[in-house]
Amino acid sequence: MALFDTVNGGLQINVPRAVNSKDGLGVQFIGSYGRGDNVPYGLFIYKDSDLTTNSALQTSDDFLLTVEGYINAKGIGWLKTGKGSVNGKLTATLGLWNSSNVSLAFGGPDNDILLQLQWNCLRIVADCKPAFLRQTSEGQYCCLRAQGS
Repeated sequence: MALFDTVNGGLQINVPRAVNSKDGLGVQFIGSYGRGDNVPYGLFIYKDSDLTTNSALQTSDDFLLTVEGYINAKGIGWLKTGKGSVNGKLTATLGLWNSSNVSLAFGGPDNDILLQLQWNCLRIVADCKPAFLRQTSEGQYCCLRAQGS
């Protein structure tokens, strides 16, 4: 991935790793939208091996953003986060960004992990009775039982 043009609607900040270093951290605020696939809009943080050139960026496994506290986000990557309710008790949900009918819910009345599929809610349990044991397409076994059973 290459650096993005910030002349037409953006701001770029380079932060060297140490005094007189060419490598470090780059931050771009990109305000122009609709510039093509894989072109970020908003805040873009990256590790750069040479801040003095417009060289191609390498992906990094380093933590580039650390927050000491909670983050309120509509989603992360292709995951959608949210708040829900099961039997009147609060849950935190996690699902595919454009899906409205399947998600995992954490919490609820019994502090469970729940699979919400369309309008049904299935509980994932550790103490599984044989009648609720299901085999996945990968050959693994999981236990699902309907809410309240």
